[in-house]
Amino acid sequence: MQSQFNKIYPYHVYLPSFGEWGFCMTTNFNFENKVYRSLQNLKFYDYTFDNYIKFSKDMMATDVEINKLNNQKLVTYFNQEWSSY
Repeated sequence: MQSQFNKIYPYHVYLPSFGEWGFCMTTNFNFENKVYRSLQNLKFYDYTFDNYIKFSKDMMATDVEINKLNNQKLVTYFNQEWSSY
């Protein structure tokens, strides 16, 4: 994404039944945090977007291999993480 866009804004949400999911918004324009705004009067949304752009220490980006069909790196990372418990 960095090769195509000037700005990348990661965010995450917790989805019941699915767990933590991450997403990115990208732009080639000036897009500051001021643009994030609270969404009002929505039936199933009662948080401000600012909560979704904060990441705890265990969610910070690290250098990892990209998961592909022929390497299943995500499974390897999952097994490594759970083997420590």
